[in-house]
Amino acid sequence: MNKVFTLAVLTIVLAALAAGCAGGAQPTLAPTNAPAPQPTTGAPSQPTVGAPAQPTQAPNESSALPKWIKWHDPAAEADELFNKANGTGPYKLVKWTPGESVEFVRNDDYWLKQPAWEGGPSGPAQIAHAIIKEIDEWGTRFAAFQAGDGDYVTVNPEFWPQVDAISSKDCDAATGECKPFTGTAKIDRYRGLAQTSATDVLMNANINTAGGNNYIGSGALDGNGIPPDFFNDVHVHKAFNYCFDWDTYIKDVWQGEAEQRNGAVINPMLGYNPQGPHYSLDLDKCAEEFKASTWKSADGKSLWDTGFYMQLTFNSGNTSRQIIDEIIKTNVEKVNPNFKIEVYALPWPVFLKERTAQKFPVYTIGWGEDYHDPHNWVVPYLASYGTYGSGVPKDLQPQMDEMIAKAAAETDPKKREQLYFDIQKFTYDNAIHIWLAQGLTRRYYQDWVTGIYYNPSYSDQWFYQYSKKPDAKNPDTFIYLNFGDAESLDPNWSYESFGGGVIQNIYDPLVWFKKDSITEFVPWLAEKWDISPDGKTYTFTIRKGVKFHEGQELKASDIAYTLQRGLLQDRTDGPQNLYMQPLFGVPSIKDLAAKEAGLNETPANIQDIPAEGLIAACKDVQNAIKADDTNNTVTMTLNRPFAPWINLMAGYWSVGMSKEWVIAQGGWDGTCD
Repeated sequence: MNKVFTLAVLTIVLAALAAGCAGGAQPTLAPTNAPAPQPTTGAPSQPTVGAPAQPTQAPNESSALPKWIKWHDPAAEADELFNKANGTGPYKLVKWTPGESVEFVRNDDYWLKQPAWEGGPSGPAQIAHAIIKEIDEWGTRFAAFQAGDGDYVTVNPEFWPQVDAISSKDCDAATGECKPFTGTAKIDRYRGLAQTSATDVLMNANINTAGGNNYIGSGALDGNGIPPDFFNDVHVHKAFNYCFDWDTYIKDVWQGEAEQRNGAVINPMLGYNPQGPHYSLDLDKCAEEFKASTWKSADGKSLWDTGFYMQLTFNSGNTSRQIIDEIIKTNVEKVNPNFKIEVYALPWPVFLKERTAQKFPVYTIGWGEDYHDPHNWVVPYLASYGTYGSGVPKDLQPQMDEMIAKAAAETDPKKREQLYFDIQKFTYDNAIHIWLAQGLTRRYYQDWVTGIYYNPSYSDQWFYQYSKKPDAKNPDTFIYLNFGDAESLDPNWSYESFGGGVIQNIYDPLVWFKKDSITEFVPWLAEKWDISPDGKTYTFTIRKGVKFHEGQELKASDIAYTLQRGLLQDRTDGPQNLYMQPLFGVPSIKDLAAKEAGLNETPANIQDIPAEGLIAACKDVQNAIKADDTNNTVTMTLNRPFAPWINLMAGYWSVGMSKEWVIAQGGWDGTCD
């Protein structure tokens, strides 16, 4: 997702998820401007960002195009549910103040009457209120946690020793058993927690310059910038890999509790190759690769003799990513003083917009799986339709897409494993990304918090699992100290971990993870489900008596509408390609409409697709996901068997929203006209 962790994330995504699909047309990109170059390293005072991209406008009345395209691919702030929420979940939204906090209040009419697993929560949440406080600066966040003004705090790995020093208990998340630790504060440490996420450095082979782009300076190879296709040169890719210091990164950021990655697939998982080749720090080879580059300046000078300038960015408060950028800057500038890199911090929402617009030349981003399958790892990083697919050089992309499709279609596990080994070797040979490290994580709670267990597939904190001891500070409020912010509160639009964490507390999905398992699921809004013998039809029986926070009763048609709305909205780099491939065999609604219109290629602009194709695509969506309110069922018909489909139904993109309420907010009217 992107679990961007983006955060988001995550990304589960049986790539279907992602985040977590087969080469569609390039999306229309937001006309943003990068911050102007600054003479010293540090965040620019105010990044100059152009107006956010507007949603595709509805055709005028004389147009034959259907009006549903009015709601297709909106910018975050232009979406009617950007800052609104009306779910069925254990908490209601009170207020979201971007850049400051998100406030929740308990849903006293919550529908869950019996625990879904032994010892699990049920009934109204034990804690009446919850607050997520955004505190980007670590020292301030740490001081608040020390003072007991937070129940849980996000701690980047480089700061673990600081919190370890004051923690008085060392706990096992699986058993709940705690042993005395070295500190004296009433803080419990949970250590050695496995992750289904990773952070990597991506080099953008297709940098967007629309509206200007100061991240690449002059935009030319003249010593003051780089050209937008700078990273189409394999030698440049290899040089950046050889200039990265994994030992320092793992030691200083992960405190040694991580292993170097060698490709997209995580360990352990089918397709992970423990013997796969990987790069190591070698400044001599870094220099050799830069010298071998075929880039020339306008006057014929080599890249090595001309030099370059670019900016690297990280999201504010993410000191781990700042360290990564500084490692790259230090070593690249060390091999040649003609190479200049500046490092800047950007607010998380700005960072996401610029990344989505493909403005960054190089950036560090996280991926959290949407579902546990290698497809959900290779698609977001490497497919042309993947969330981060812009990192693959254009001449290699067709071959990469073909390799991904072949691996996804293979049913023999041994053969499939080898196909993912081949993908790993291909990415190494072409140095497509800088694969960083996969680490274990830690969590720190005040010792008055109970109900603690760890599920790496949760987007973020699920407040419903927690309770607090009577002697706790602020016993009726769970306070989560974090950095970063949500990009949107729309479940169909959001695809990053901060927003996902907010959404999973307000809304409910069809199924949910069984406690700490990432592969076992329990009925949630769906009380049961059936799968056809051919594995292509899923019928979910929707639970009766569930009410939305604003009083409407949940119906099967609400579930169908929510999923249909998301597929038609299908915002750029959003979660909908997780569903599009299994349902229709194409990565986007535009591709489906173009196919229905008989076009050989998908236009960049949805208005350039004939009306008959757009109407047919909308009807395809309605036929693929049907509701029967009489029997309270939702039927989903896939175009091929897709084993992770149930996994997708546990994501925050598979929740129920009130059709009546969404339409009242200005949302899609439910028609294909």
